Amino acid sequence: MSLQRIFLAGNPNSGKSTLFNALTGLHHKTANFPGVTVESLQTEIELRSTGKVVLVDLPGTYSLYPQSQDEWVACQALVQAASEGIPTVVVVVVDASNLNRSLLLIHQIQELGLSMQVVLNKCDRVANPGLKGVVQWFENEMKIKALVCDARKGQGLNEVSKAFGQRLAEARSGAVSTVPGPWAASWNEVFGQGLETQNLGNEVIRAQHSAETVERYRRINQSLKTCPLHETKAKAALPNGPDRLLLHPVGGILVFVAVMALMFQALFAWASYPMDFIENMMLWAGENLRQFLEPRYPAMSHLVTKGLMPGIGGVLVFVPQIFLLFLFLVLLEESGYMARVSYLMDRNLKRIGLNGKSIVPMLGGFACAVPAIAATRNIVSWKERLSTIMILPLMSCSARLPVYALLIQFAVPEGYILGIFSLQGLTMMGLYLMGVVAAVLSALVMKFWIREKGPSYFMLEIPAYQWPVSRNLWQVPLRYCLSFVQGAGKVIVVVSLLLWFLASFGPDHKMSETLTGQATPPVLEKSYAGVLGKALEPVIMPLGFDWKIGIALVTSFAAREVFVGTMATIYGLEGDPNQDGTQLRLKERMQKDTVGGSKEPLFNRATVWSLLVFYAFALQCMSTVAATKQETRSWKWPLIQLLYLSALAYLASLAVYQWSL
Repeated sequence: MSLQRIFLAGNPNSGKSTLFNALTGLHHKTANFPGVTVESLQTEIELRSTGKVVLVDLPGTYSLYPQSQDEWVACQALVQAASEGIPTVVVVVVDASNLNRSLLLIHQIQELGLSMQVVLNKCDRVANPGLKGVVQWFENEMKIKALVCDARKGQGLNEVSKAFGQRLAEARSGAVSTVPGPWAASWNEVFGQGLETQNLGNEVIRAQHSAETVERYRRINQSLKTCPLHETKAKAALPNGPDRLLLHPVGGILVFVAVMALMFQALFAWASYPMDFIENMMLWAGENLRQFLEPRYPAMSHLVTKGLMPGIGGVLVFVPQIFLLFLFLVLLEESGYMARVSYLMDRNLKRIGLNGKSIVPMLGGFACAVPAIAATRNIVSWKERLSTIMILPLMSCSARLPVYALLIQFAVPEGYILGIFSLQGLTMMGLYLMGVVAAVLSALVMKFWIREKGPSYFMLEIPAYQWPVSRNLWQVPLRYCLSFVQGAGKVIVVVSLLLWFLASFGPDHKMSETLTGQATPPVLEKSYAGVLGKALEPVIMPLGFDWKIGIALVTSFAAREVFVGTMATIYGLEGDPNQDGTQLRLKERMQKDTVGGSKEPLFNRATVWSLLVFYAFALQCMSTVAATKQETRSWKWPLIQLLYLSALAYLASLAVYQWSL
């Protein structure tokens, strides 16, 4: 028997996902702009009166006339729930300071015949007497139960849980008397044909129900005359005066660039101390493990200290920088600034064939391209959505951060400009900006190449400024760090084990003799890994790369950050300790490497800049390829994306290396 369901529905930025987090403790990412929640997230919760129920967080939508794929997901779930016979409650989360924008959605859901509960959220921004009047108005005028809460502060959650049980009891008993009308029936027919009929469905609704919508709005405006809306004016947590500067076409962009510069400065200046601590701890742990294992289990000692430990440590050391990156993103999102960036960029993005909403996945691409690609579903125009998907891998994601941080140390000396701005921090910002410029130019080309399939418009609510929730300032970055370590860690362990095997044995080497300690592993160049790298060397030599870098290029297609783990494993296997017996750091091992046994360092400025440019442009991520295939429902676009970005990376890297010689 299917579990009873509770759907959380509502407009974007109404606090729906924040309520979901508060009730479940899952703490998934929320933001102050539409398009972040693009899937129906669900989990089981326990209610005292009813036992286990499924709580579903639907994507935000303004009505049941969907214009984008995330709205389509929400509408399909609600319309199908009305015909399935499973006890279902729809909780419509309403921004109490902006009631009128939610009424169309409430009217439409009411006609589906589902048990409904209205939750007036963000009650801290509304005068208390006004709220009491609105609750009474819902019960008297619309015959819907309503209550108030503040999901951000955890106020009213007990009342919300009790109301869930009461509404489910009504749903089981069939107490909801509303009969779905012809509007719901026509949508059932459209949704029954599947998501591929989205554009057709929108045309059906526009053709059949335009007059009905006008009539519905007339009734809404008439009923609002009796609602105490004049008392529910929002109280901004922070003044909106800065908008004169932040939304200015010139001043706003300058502020945005300054904010980004501050963020990348922090990634180097603030993170250096915990990074040094983690690296020292990993070296200490590796040395102690070696001393313990080597006399007893030499083969295992070689595997752990030369294979696993360098690979895992090479990723862990960059966790502080990833934490700071997401800390800044949370501050920008929850304060309301990110929505202003979307508004500010819309006019400029239109010129290159994108949409103001494209800035949301583009900025999200700085974290990870995979969820950013999914976040394009709220872009109405297929052309603008596809263009956004195709350029997202050019936004430097957090997986590139360890690669940049490692290589920049070879290309740029430590130092400051004006005693404030780190040269290495500014270099990293330059790499991010280079990806943005490449994305803009690519979008401009696609503007004239991809044919249009539907309408294009930009609609965005600018939220009031507010203080970020304090717990999110550490919970969200911590969750992403854990996700990064868990996700990358699994790949790193597998790749490190594979690399250890490939680097410890070779075609002319007997495995049994090495495992029993009767023979030492072959030199790296004579191993299986060396054979693979040597096969790639003729192709990558014009870029300044040798066979060791070639191995890292192959393994890092699983995930870009694997490059660092691969280099750590390779140089951990090949490198020797200092004269005093202490272990060298990865940077020190790489600095000692030379080109073909000569005195010329392998990681000179020309090679390092070539490698940085290659990773800035290359699509070294199989997860991104899979995400593009999923969203476009075709192998055509991910293959074009992969070939285009690979060619761009190769040619740009070639030009940089040859020019730097």
